[in-house]
Amino acid sequence: MQKSLAVRRQLFERAISGVASWRMPANSTRRKSRSSRALRWRARSATDPVRRRQLARLADARGLYGEARQHLRGAVDIAQANKALVFSNELLCSLAQVDLSIGHYDRATEQLHSALNAFRVSNWPEGVAHASVCLAMAAYLRGEPKEAATWLDEAIAADPANEGLEFVAAYEMLRGDVNAALGKSIEAKSCYERSAAAHQGLSRPLAAIEMQAGLARLCLASGERLEAKKYVTNIVEQLEFGWSSGKAGTDPLRIMLTCHEVLAAVGDGRAEEFLLVAHSSLQARAEQLEATDKDAFLSNVPTNRGILVAWDALQRSRTE
Repeated sequence: MQKSLAVRRQLFERAISGVASWRMPANSTRRKSRSSRALRWRARSATDPVRRRQLARLADARGLYGEARQHLRGAVDIAQANKALVFSNELLCSLAQVDLSIGHYDRATEQLHSALNAFRVSNWPEGVAHASVCLAMAAYLRGEPKEAATWLDEAIAADPANEGLEFVAAYEMLRGDVNAALGKSIEAKSCYERSAAAHQGLSRPLAAIEMQAGLARLCLASGERLEAKKYVTNIVEQLEFGWSSGKAGTDPLRIMLTCHEVLAAVGDGRAEEFLLVAHSSLQARAEQLEATDKDAFLSNVPTNRGILVAWDALQRSRTE
């Protein structure tokens, strides 16, 4: 390998998770100034739910799910104490999404139902649609695509006029995954393409990598291995550009696993490298979690289970 495993993992996660390009270290004076500002900002965040949500987003983007959840719990408590009903339930949806990332599906589903009911009482269709999409994600992750499809239908029924690109990008990506799980490959492909177009409209072309990974999985599932490899080759080329180009997707581990599976299917030697990076990244994220969270993260999240299964198979092949 041209780069060490640790550097490869850092580069890949920077490209996919939205961390900016490598920068030279600031001088000591500048570092102290930035450190002081950061401390003051964090101090003000103790009583400001909006700032806490921003800190949670930063932590979540780095895979620090425990830290993100801590910030969001604090934000929810503050918003509820201020009787900000709608905002507190927006934050509750964000908290549930972090729990979904960790693998606490029952807890997340309970939080989302609570938020959904509050949005209905408040007669806020956008909130109902958002909570419904999150519930669809929870169902999909639990392996219940039919239920997920029902929640996605409810999201559109609640807010049929919502054509915001952020909503469309997320909705169509998930709808594509759900259709793929239901064996509706043609519909899934159309959804992925609409999601990619929405990301283009948001000036986030690298985010379309996630959709290309979805298309690669569709091709692989239908036996079109060479076509799947074309998508993965395109992903790899864009990631090389994306080392210093910002956000390229929201689920880096799944993209890594997809690249590994496709390349392994066509006998491409790079498959093992992608698995090594995926496993290293997975373990790094897991080590940031408490024991109960770590167990859920490694045991419940489908992508993480897939990485561990592939890793075990690789280890067995090396001893045979």
